[in-house]
Amino acid sequence: RLRSLSPASEPPRASGIVGEGGGPAREVWVRFTLVVEDGVVKSALFKAYGCPHTLAVVAWVAERLRGRGRASLAPGTPADWAEALAVPVEKLGRLLVVEDALADCARHWPEQR
Repeated sequence: RLRSLSPASEPPRASGIVGEGGGPAREVWVRFTLVVEDGVVKSALFKAYGCPHTLAVVAWVAERLRGRGRASLAPGTPADWAEALAVPVEKLGRLLVVEDALADCARHWPEQR
């Protein structure tokens, strides 16, 4: 009976958060789907359309989202990602779309109760 009253006995609260950036007119589109449990990203999936550099950055960023909270969701900046993955400077604008998708995720983040 005591276990049923314990907060630890409650199932974890998980929610899916979707954030998008870009679109066909920009030649880049990114959608992240985050599974968030107790205010922390448990897993991150993505769908993306763009050049190989953009797709590589989206995959790299998605791998680094696990364990992050809303306040520190983005693992660095687009310039950091470009440097880490040797993305040409002329493609930095495409990486801003990845950043936009993460910002959209943060906007859709559920409030803690």
